[in-house]
Amino acid sequence: GGVKRSRRGSVKAASSVVLTRGLAPGMVRLACGETHVSVSEAHLGKLWALYARSRPSPMPPAAAERFPEVAFCVVARQLSLQGGHEGAGGMQAACPPSVFETLRQDLGVTRELFASPLNCAFPRFCSASADVDADFGSAGSFFLYTPRPGAYLANPPFDPAVVAAMAVRMEAPLDARRDGPRLARDWR
Repeated sequence: GGVKRSRRGSVKAASSVVLTRGLAPGMVRLACGETHVSVSEAHLGKLWALYARSRPSPMPPAAAERFPEVAFCVVARQLSLQGGHEGAGGMQAACPPSVFETLRQDLGVTRELFASPLNCAFPRFCSASADVDADFGSAGSFFLYTPRPGAYLANPPFDPAVVAAMAVRMEAPLDARRDGPRLARDWR
């Protein structure tokens, strides 16, 4: 086991995932056997921060050695969800960082109900791929998550079936609230 470094900037983890920097500016290649995915240095750094946040400090060496494997799994899953092409995806309308900061400061939003480790703005989120996203802070699927009182951001994929299922799941608890402001919503 352990992490081995080569002269070319590759890191081979105990998991047999090879992490290589420097093949393209600002990009990192994660390879497991013949399968490889690319991710930006910024996204890999974000994944590391989320991963480290969910580990004890100091992080045990075995957990650090596992990082390339779990990062590979997240990037490969996201790639598969966008059709297997790195240039696909990213079609969902995302808010700029200033909007997330305003939601956090002014409304107390601390969790996203539809996100992934690669696109989350908060360290706590629900995601469609809990099996690979849990190492990065995912609470699992929104449709299985039991929220506590608080403020949440819901920006689901713009698929009519997903939006309809979200509305059904949200309406009963929202309508049952007797205290606090009533929400204006039109998601149909």
